[in-house]
Amino acid sequence: MLSQLTAIAHQKKITIFWTKSLSATAPSIACAKQKIIIMNQNWTRPHELIFQLAHELAHLLLNDPTDQILYHTSASQLISIEYRTNQLAIRLLIPFYLNETAKSVINSQFFIQSFGLPQHCSKLVEQEIAHYLAECH
Repeated sequence: MLSQLTAIAHQKKITIFWTKSLSATAPSIACAKQKIIIMNQNWTRPHELIFQLAHELAHLLLNDPTDQILYHTSASQLISIEYRTNQLAIRLLIPFYLNETAKSVINSQFFIQSFGLPQHCSKLVEQEIAHYLAECH
C-alpha cells in the first residue's frame, strides 16, 4: 500500500520525506505550498503510518492549504477540513483493503483497526465502503 500511495504522490509531483529524526509523538505533516509530506518513522504506533500517509496525501490532493491556515481557522472549519481529508484518505485506502479482504469478512471496524483510524471515523468508513461497493457492482 505504501508503494501505491507513493506512486500517487509521485504522479502529482508531491515529495514524501521519511525521517527518523522526530520524537515518537511528533505527527506527520503536509506542507501544501511546497507539496511535501514529512512522515515520522519513529511514530509510536507504526500500524497508523499508512493512514497517516493517505491523510497527508489527501490534504495535498484536495489542494488544502491547512499548513498555512490552521492557526487562523475556527473549530468548525477545522472539523470540516479534517472530515473531507479523512474521507479522501479512506477512499484512497478502500481499494487496497478490499483487494486483501474476503468479501464475507469486510468490516468497517477491522478497517479502522488495521489502519489505526480514530474511532470517530467509524460511520464515515461504513459509508465509504458501502459507496465503493455500490459503485463497483
